[in-house]
Amino acid sequence: MVEACDSTLLDRVPAAHWLQWLPGLWKVPGGYALLSSALQRAAAHNEGATLAFLTQTMTSDVTGVAFHQRHMRLPQLSAQALDCLYEGHPPAHALAALLDIAAAALPAEAAETALGLLQRSVAVCADSGTDTSADRETAVTSGACLAACPMAAPVFDALIKIFEDDVLLARDIIDQAHRNANNAWSALTPSQRGQLYLWAHRALPRQLTAPGRIVRSSPVDEFASTIAGPLISQPSLDNAAILAGLAAQTGSVWLQADAVQMRATLRAQAWRPPTVAEVREVLTSPSRRLIGSREQFAAVVAEALRGIADDLRTDRALRAQLWHRQRRDNDWVSYVPAEEREVSTWLACELERRLRDRAAVLREVEINPRLAETDGDIPDLLAVAHTTGTQALSVPGEVKCSWHRQVVTAIRDQLGLRYLQGPHGTTGVYVAVYFGGSAWDTGDSRRAQSARRSLDRLRQELRQHAADLAGQGITAHVCVLDTSLEADAPSDQSPG
Repeated sequence: MVEACDSTLLDRVPAAHWLQWLPGLWKVPGGYALLSSALQRAAAHNEGATLAFLTQTMTSDVTGVAFHQRHMRLPQLSAQALDCLYEGHPPAHALAALLDIAAAALPAEAAETALGLLQRSVAVCADSGTDTSADRETAVTSGACLAACPMAAPVFDALIKIFEDDVLLARDIIDQAHRNANNAWSALTPSQRGQLYLWAHRALPRQLTAPGRIVRSSPVDEFASTIAGPLISQPSLDNAAILAGLAAQTGSVWLQADAVQMRATLRAQAWRPPTVAEVREVLTSPSRRLIGSREQFAAVVAEALRGIADDLRTDRALRAQLWHRQRRDNDWVSYVPAEEREVSTWLACELERRLRDRAAVLREVEINPRLAETDGDIPDLLAVAHTTGTQALSVPGEVKCSWHRQVVTAIRDQLGLRYLQGPHGTTGVYVAVYFGGSAWDTGDSRRAQSARRSLDRLRQELRQHAADLAGQGITAHVCVLDTSLEADAPSDQSPG
């Protein structure tokens, strides 16, 4: 009545009085709230005396002590409960209460104790060949209390083994744990939930009910759903992976759908709008930006070609793919370049590898047929890609080696005025592959033809032709690949 009128009046009671009043308050019917408050105040004043009172009271009202220990969580009281369990064999109702008291502050020790009682009772029943009521009840009570405790891996594995060996005992433990309603199975880790679900799926198949019949729900029949519930209701990548694994092992389309939906939800929750810097990076980086036009696609291809040029200058093994060693009298004496067709094929493969799934690179595809006296247009390379819509884009490319007589003029006469004057747009790429080096076989006529221009002069002349084409509205991206045998004195100019 005082608390209902003015709860602050209770704060004026000296703390020592609460300790003195505990025996009387314990006997007040329905006074759990006031008794709980008195215990908290008494423990704050003198924890040792309060602990002694609760220890003494355990002998007469262990269930009441268990109720208040859930809120107080006194480690010394939990230790006292464990001592009682080690010393004797309490009845089932006292056993459950003592395990609850122990688990409130010492959950790991309580779990090991409960498992020990469970294993001991199972062993006694197995040795006697009969399930005595006392041992059976001890096993069920211990298992039900264990269900409310966090379990280390060895404890959990031992419990699963007991469940697998005795399904009837497992059913009784599940039913008793449900009746206790003390957060049973709430301390399981996600991995343990997955293992327990698999056992329940195999050992506790759901009983089919006739259509139109109403039956009482059984906690045993619903156990698999109960165990999987927190995995589904608590989105995380780990839970999604566990659900997907369970779906694969059980063939459950519902668990698979839950895993897919969980991943989608997590992606949606983790999404954030890109910053201005990130948007700028996507727009300016050919390797990341979306392809929406031929001009953008040609820039992406040109960027990939510049990457190949950079790698050729520093990677001797990559350059070696474009040279053939020559043998004379069983000795390796010199090198000769690959044929121009081989170079184009190698370049197509290297381009497609770098562009990955963004584009396909085709060799010698006819983009315009022969008509009357006009030859057909067959560029060395044709890069093809799809935009974010349904449009297909293509960018023609021409490849010439440095010994070719038209290595400088082909950018204008072949690429610019033929391939880029048709339905494939006005943007393309031109690749000149420069070969040189003292180890080049002097008997190869291509060596003298290639030496007519230096690497830098070749770049300058091609850039001038590209500038002349730009004045006519034609864009030709120029890339010169240096595949010289010796890289002792590389050019200072960029490869483009």
